[in-house]
Amino acid sequence: MENFLNLVPVSKWNTKFEFPSVASIRQLIFYNRNNFKNQVIKTIGKRQYVDTVKFQEWIEENNEVFNAN
Repeated sequence: MENFLNLVPVSKWNTKFEFPSVASIRQLIFYNRNNFKNQVIKTIGKRQYVDTVKFQEWIEENNEVFNAN
């Protein structure tokens, strides 16, 4: 069972974290670059949540990809 304490609503992201911006998170969701939406975003009803643990893992896995561009 997942820990719901790790979930932060996309719209409230910047109340907990300074980086990246809500607009950047939404852009990653829209373009689904490097499978971001499937790995990091959880949808409950109409709301989208960022799993903070999965987000850290995704950043570490894709860090090399973003540094190369």
